[in-house]
Amino acid sequence: MVWPQDTRKRLAIALLTFCLGTPLPAIASPARAREAMREGRQRWQNKDIAGAIAAYEQAAQLQPDNAGIVLSLGFLLAEQNRWPEAIAAFERATGLDRRNVRGFVGLGFAKANHGDYAGASEAYRQAATLNPQDVEVLRGLAFAQTRQENWQAAGQTLRQLLERRPRDVTAHLNLGYVLQRQGDLRGAATVFQQADRLAPLNPDVLFALATLLAERNEMDKALQTYRRVLQLRPSHGDANLALANLLAANDPDEALRLYNRALSAQPRNKEIPRAIAAIHQRRGFTSAEIVAYRRLLEIDPDDAAANRTLGTLLAQQRRHTEAIPFLEKAAQSYVRKGDSQTAAEISRLLGEIRP
Repeated sequence: MVWPQDTRKRLAIALLTFCLGTPLPAIASPARAREAMREGRQRWQNKDIAGAIAAYEQAAQLQPDNAGIVLSLGFLLAEQNRWPEAIAAFERATGLDRRNVRGFVGLGFAKANHGDYAGASEAYRQAATLNPQDVEVLRGLAFAQTRQENWQAAGQTLRQLLERRPRDVTAHLNLGYVLQRQGDLRGAATVFQQADRLAPLNPDVLFALATLLAERNEMDKALQTYRRVLQLRPSHGDANLALANLLAANDPDEALRLYNRALSAQPRNKEIPRAIAAIHQRRGFTSAEIVAYRRLLEIDPDDAAANRTLGTLLAQQRRHTEAIPFLEKAAQSYVRKGDSQTAAEISRLLGEIRP
């Protein structure tokens, strides 16, 4: 499932609504602070984020106890993905005003993006306590709980969200995903079917159903449903990839076509060229296998297994000059991993092909 990315997009939009759509509280400030804030707002509206940050930093220095100024600074820093600084600003803002929902939402969003999902959950819980009817707060909390793999808590949060918004298709998908991860395939099927009734031509709903069918080993139905997804959205990366995986053994030509379409949709997914290479390896197409591994290493130059395999293939073709850099990099990677046996095997091959 790809629901966390969708959730992150929704939360980012919600944050922009929070920070641009609600006026800051009126404050009694010296003229210099008011002027700095005025400049900051203008630069923000003109998309000059760096200039806006500088102006709000000046305002915060002049009025360090003003929660509204510090909160705005946190939102601006988040727009530049400066997560540690944004977290510090939101923590300061919530310390100054413990009842500001926007501050806790911003803190949860920044901590989640920085990988602190436990901290994000706590911040979103604070926001939900202050405003239990806000579905975007609940969505953020469920996202953080899911990234912690706290499936039970995430399921409870998503059910609360659906009580408030029963026709929310994304929330149904997220809850179904959580139930799948808990092993409750029957419950997941029920939730996905509810989503299908709400949005019968939604490719993401059909993809979720197909994935569940495959997990239940209902392969004919799964294949049929994946094909329905691709009829509706031919560029659906996950559906192309899942269907290719199912077809790789028995229909390699079709699988290759689907893998290439999946790679167009997900150009940074290194497992796709790895799967393509595996098909070419089974068919004995060494040149095509080499091309696939080169594509993989464009995505992740430090992939130890790919460097080793590509170097070995080139060595087998007596292209020793090309092979040596890949094998050297692979050996170094395995040494760093503590796999001395594999590193020694690669070193022996290097000894055989070096001039």
